[in-house]
Amino acid sequence: MVMLQEYLDYLNEGFNLLDLLNEYTQRAKVHSNIQYGSKSSVKNGNESINKMIHIAKTIKKMGNAAIQKFSKLLNNKITSIYCAHHLIEVIGVTGKLKDKAISIIKGRSKDKGPNAKGEEMWLSQNI
Repeated sequence: MVMLQEYLDYLNEGFNLLDLLNEYTQRAKVHSNIQYGSKSSVKNGNESINKMIHIAKTIKKMGNAAIQKFSKLLNNKITSIYCAHHLIEVIGVTGKLKDKAISIIKGRSKDKGPNAKGEEMWLSQNI
């Protein structure tokens, strides 16, 4: 019930689904550009991921049509990995949508870089 109230609060503030998706995208850009040597950058990144989770929870409460629109963020290079995780972990999708999200995470686990190992570990623990 709390999340429904938070969504109603968003509406009272003039937010709609498009606003939430745009904010999610902006927050993903912030998080994807964290400079780990900067406390303020890390703080902003952490705030962004927390807000993204909050947005995903709100979208879940909005229902299937909103979730389907949210899932379009899987096609965006910046938001795809975040959206994939949030669809599975926060929203709890199943079927083809879950398969697509897992495919994105598997793809990222094969990348070079520090995040690939984290995705590999996530897959081994969750799939």
